[in-house]
Amino acid sequence: MAGEIISSVFIIEVPLTLNATFSNLNDSSILVANPSRFIPLISEDGVPRLYPQSLVKQFKFDVHPEFSNCDIYAQFNSGVNFWFNGDGPISPAQHNIHTVILHELFHGLGFTSAWRNHIDTILQYPTNALSPVPYLIYKKTNNLSSNPIIFQGFIETIFDKFLVVLPDDKTLSPLISTSLSAYTSKLNEFGPPPTEFSTPTTFAESLIVSPQWKSVAPLMLNKSIIANTLVFLPRGFQLVNGTYLETSLNPYISGSSISHVSYDSYTNSQDFLMRCKLEPGFTISDLISKGGNYQNGDNSGAIGPRLRSIMESMGYKTQSNSNPIIPKIPSSDNMTILPNLNVNITFQGPPPPINSYYHKVSGTNRFVVNSFTIWNATEHSMNVQLSSFDSRITFCNVVFEATIFRVYYVHRLNRIQRFLKPFVSKTGDYKMSEQQNFEADKLIEKPNHLERTSHIERQKSRIPAEIISIISQTPTIKSFLFRPPPSYIPEFSFLPGQWLDVFIPNVPIVGGFSLTSTPHQYTLTNTFELSIKYSTNPPAKWFHENAKIGDNVEVRVGGDFVWDERKEQEDGTECVLFIAGGVGINPLISMFTSILEAENNTNANDMKNQMKKVGVKKIRLLYSARSFNELLFYNRIEKLRKEWPQVLECKYFLTGENAPPSQSLSISDESEFYYGQRISQKILGDIIMKECENLEKLKCFICGPPIMRDNLICWLKNVGLVEKRILIEKW
Repeated sequence: MAGEIISSVFIIEVPLTLNATFSNLNDSSILVANPSRFIPLISEDGVPRLYPQSLVKQFKFDVHPEFSNCDIYAQFNSGVNFWFNGDGPISPAQHNIHTVILHELFHGLGFTSAWRNHIDTILQYPTNALSPVPYLIYKKTNNLSSNPIIFQGFIETIFDKFLVVLPDDKTLSPLISTSLSAYTSKLNEFGPPPTEFSTPTTFAESLIVSPQWKSVAPLMLNKSIIANTLVFLPRGFQLVNGTYLETSLNPYISGSSISHVSYDSYTNSQDFLMRCKLEPGFTISDLISKGGNYQNGDNSGAIGPRLRSIMESMGYKTQSNSNPIIPKIPSSDNMTILPNLNVNITFQGPPPPINSYYHKVSGTNRFVVNSFTIWNATEHSMNVQLSSFDSRITFCNVVFEATIFRVYYVHRLNRIQRFLKPFVSKTGDYKMSEQQNFEADKLIEKPNHLERTSHIERQKSRIPAEIISIISQTPTIKSFLFRPPPSYIPEFSFLPGQWLDVFIPNVPIVGGFSLTSTPHQYTLTNTFELSIKYSTNPPAKWFHENAKIGDNVEVRVGGDFVWDERKEQEDGTECVLFIAGGVGINPLISMFTSILEAENNTNANDMKNQMKKVGVKKIRLLYSARSFNELLFYNRIEKLRKEWPQVLECKYFLTGENAPPSQSLSISDESEFYYGQRISQKILGDIIMKECENLEKLKCFICGPPIMRDNLICWLKNVGLVEKRILIEKW
C-alpha cells in the first residue's frame, strides 16, 4: 500500500532500495527511518546543500558520487502492536503499520532538516543552540598527538532551502520573514571557511563565542520551540500558502522538531501524514476521512497537497512537476561553503492560516514520537549515524506499480509475511534478487545457522563434548565450558574467531556459536568455551533453560573469520583494531586474547619481549553495548589491558546509559567510556590518524549487527583504510 501510494503521485524513474529491520527498540518509537546517505550538490542559487540519495538517483547524472547499497534505512519496533489490513477492526491500542511506513518513507526520501544541536555532540554539553551540519575534514598529519580539522562551512539540506522564519510579532504589516538559508550564510562568516583548527573541540569552543554563532544559533533554538515560527515555503508560492513546521515541542526534540509539519495546524486536515505524533486506533482511511476525504484523482489521499508541494520543491518529479530544477555536482570533493549574499532573501505578506482545514479534535495521550538521528555532528562524509540492530538480514525484491523497492528485512515477528504486504503490488508477485536462489515461500522462515553458513568451509567430523561448567556472565548471557573425551582431544582444533556447529540431542535445529576461548587455553586445559545469549532460537533456549553440567553435545568447527598468526605476519600486520557490537565480542575476544597470551616464561612487564612475542605493536578495542551490565567479559578484558598496558587500549560505548553506572561497579579509570553514544566516524578517524603512516600495517576486525557493520566499513574507507584490510563476521 505505501509503495502504491508513493508511486501513484511521484515519478520514480530509478528504482530505490529500502533496508528495513524488525528489532525491539525498547523505547516509545514505532519506526525510525532516514536517508542512507546525503550527497552535497550545488542548488540553483549557487549554495551547496545536502540531497538525499533517493533524490540524487532520480537526477540520473552521467557521473555521480558513490551511492550507498541502499537508499533508505528503516527500523521497525517489533514490540509495537501493529495493525495490518485484514486484521478486522483496529483496536485503540494498535498502530496502523501502513500509515507508519508511509510516514517514515517520506523521511527517507528527504523530508528532514539539518538544523539540530550538532555542536553539543562535539562538546559533550548543551550549548542551547541549533545549527546546520558543520562540514569538517580531518587533516592527515605526521604528528600523532594532534587531530587537526579543516572547517569547510555549515551545510543545510535541500529541505532547508525552502524554510523561512517568521517574526515573533505576527501582527506587523507588512509581515517580513527571512529565509533560513540567510542564517546559514551568516554562520558561514565564521572562520571564514576553509579554516584549520587543531581539534574538533577547539573548533567548537571558538565557534560558540563568535558573534556569528551568538547572533544565529541561540535564536534558532528559541524559534524551534515557539509555535508557528517556521514555515516551509514551496517553490513559487506566496507566504500565505506555506506550511507550518513543528515548533511547539518544548524542550526541543532532535528529529521531531522542525522535521515534521505542525501537529496543531494539520491534525484532522488533508496533510495529517507528516505530523510528529501518530495516534493509535486509526487506519489510513480513518485519517483521510477525518481530514475531509481529500482525493486528487490518483488514489493518494494520504499525500496531501502540502506534502506534495514540499517534495516537488525539493526536486521530486510528478505529473504537474515534470521538469524539476536539477542541481549541479560540485567541481571538487574538497568543497568550501562560503557566505552567499544572494540567499539573504525576505518575504512579505500574511502568514499561512493556523488550523486552516478543520478544527482540532481533542485526542488521546497515547502518542508516539517518531524522532530519529540523521548524522553525527562531526562526520564530514554526510553519512547517516544509524542505530545498531541485533538481527540477521536476508533480502528480496518486492514489486509495486511504477517502481521497485528492494526490501531488506529481518524475520523477527511471527507475522513477518504481513510486513511485506504494504510493499507488494496488486498482483502479489515477488521478483527475487539474482543473488538469492530460493523460493518466495521460504522468505517467511528465518534461515537457520546451517543455511546461513552453508557456503563456509567447516570440519567434516563431529566431536563429542561434555559441559563441565556454567557461568552467568550477564543477565542474558551464559558461558559454557566443554571438554571432549580423552580419545577425541587430539582431533579437536580451531583458530581464534571460529565458531562451532552444535548438535544437541532432541533439538532438531543445529546451533551456531562463536568460541570465546583460545587455542592456547585448549592446549593447556583441554577445554573450550562458548558464551551464548538467550533467545527463542531452540539451541540457545536449550542452553539457557535445560542445559546442565554433565550434559553432552556434538560440535564441529567452522568459519573463515579468523586471526591467523602466520598470515598476519606475512601481511605485516602490526596494529589491529577490533570493533564489537553486543555479543559480537565473542569471536574478537578469542582473537585478541590469542595475540596477547604469554607463552612459556615470558615476562609480561618486559615490553620489548612482549612486542617480539606477539608481533603486534598496538591493539585497540571499540566495544559497544546497551549498558555496563551487558559488557560481556569486561573484567577479563580489563585484566588483559592491565597486563599489557602499552599494547591493549579499550574504549567502551554504553548506548543506553547517559551517566556513569553506580560507583559500586568496578569501572577502570584508564579505559574510556562513552555514555549514550555509539561508535562514530570521528572516533574511527581519530584512531586512523594515529596510524596514518602505517595504514598498510593496520587491520580491522568487525563483528556486530548488520547495519553497524555496513556503517563501519563505509567510515573506515572514508578515513583511508583499504577494503582488503577490513574483515567482518557476516553470519
